[in-house]
Amino acid sequence: MTIQLRFFATLRKHFGEGERLLEIPEPRRAKDIFIGLFDSRETAERFLRHTRFAVNCEYVPPETLVKSGDELAFIPPVSGG
Repeated sequence: MTIQLRFFATLRKHFGEGERLLEIPEPRRAKDIFIGLFDSRETAERFLRHTRFAVNCEYVPPETLVKSGDELAFIPPVSGG
């Protein structure tokens, strides 16, 4: 199963890319996919507290199942002026 990941703001900077394809063996929760992207659980938890999730351009709870063909976006808070 292939899903498209999209990173914004500080997450884009952290991962050094705005998009990535990811193979997953079965549908998984958005939160679990997010945590699995990081080198350490501590770093993941730090970002997780402030990140919203969107599946196919719709905001969703972190427990939402992501399946083949979905686009999963990670959206941290942004600021500007």
